[in-house]
Amino acid sequence: AATRLPVSAKRDSRLALTEGPTLVGVVEVDETLVGGKTRHKGKGYKGNKFWVAGAIQRDGQVWMEHAPHVRKHTLVDFIDRNVSPDAEAVYTDELRSYIGTGDRFHHETVNHSCEQWVIGGIHTNSIERGLVVVQAVVDGVVPESA
Repeated sequence: AATRLPVSAKRDSRLALTEGPTLVGVVEVDETLVGGKTRHKGKGYKGNKFWVAGAIQRDGQVWMEHAPHVRKHTLVDFIDRNVSPDAEAVYTDELRSYIGTGDRFHHETVNHSCEQWVIGGIHTNSIERGLVVVQAVVDGVVPESA
């Protein structure tokens, strides 16, 4: 099993490897491809990149881990291991891999391909911000607001 790294959503600098509690309340989930640019390899080169899946409980903890890919069974397993069945809702984008999440959780989505970022309180902005910070750390540039 992968080791999970909790990062406090309230900018707590203490990081610890733990099996930690599952996320409750409203939980945002997203994934991103992380890694630096490689010169002379072309735009689609992914040999130096890796997937990271993340989940944030609003006003709570953030869980991130390496994902070998973003296929359905990987992301659904990530959600099942990190989000309590008692969670109020799980918010994601409309990546097809998240289809079926609504079988176990109240699942809402935003459609980024249609420039849809927020619907009322439904968004993935919090976890996307966390993933941007991870990308910056991997690239060696930490944003001032991180």
